[in-house]
Amino acid sequence: MPWLIPDAHTQAVEAAREIVLRRLDRSAAPRAALAELLERKEVDPRVASEVLDRLEAAGVIDDTAYAARLARTRFAEKGAARRAIAEELPRVLKRFFPNMSDKREKNFIAGLSMGGYGAFKLALKSNRFSYAASDWTSSPHSLESIAKQSDKKTKLWAWCGEEDFLYKANQKAVKNLQDLGLEITYSHSPGKHEWYYWEKQLENVLAWLPIDFQLEERLS
Repeated sequence: MPWLIPDAHTQAVEAAREIVLRRLDRSAAPRAALAELLERKEVDPRVASEVLDRLEAAGVIDDTAYAARLARTRFAEKGAARRAIAEELPRVLKRFFPNMSDKREKNFIAGLSMGGYGAFKLALKSNRFSYAASDWTSSPHSLESIAKQSDKKTKLWAWCGEEDFLYKANQKAVKNLQDLGLEITYSHSPGKHEWYYWEKQLENVLAWLPIDFQLEERLS
């Protein structure tokens, strides 16, 4: 490294490495958090990058494992699923996609079955997503109290199969959300509580979102 003589460079790397390892001894942390720590300690950015690259290559820093561990531990805590997905996961994703927008109008959420209910619940509770889609199942009143407290700016999309065992409950849930003033695009058609039918709705969700989606011709 031309900006430091070998001995000085080695000392700088070892010092930065010690800072990171002491931090990781307390608890796991993503690379972005460790980079911020080194910046606060006024470590040369090139030295910091070298140290973090080496530790990442050695598996000491592993953002993927950190995210998985975060989800497992936080889901067990009250309100943790909402924080992990709506707040902490976006911060981890920005490590991989630095240009990812924080703006609400650029963030969407979707799910199916219990995940569909979760997508609506998270969108209404966090007010962080502009669009939420669900191939869903829900009881008539389970989202009502949450929806009353939301800012009602999230646009909702839902579909349910007419042979789904919760079809009638979904019909009632949609009406409740509409009565509360939420904008929801809802449709139903023949289908059961199965992936075969949910998958057919994915293109409809993408066409509904405010993105440049072009349907490609299927070969089969």
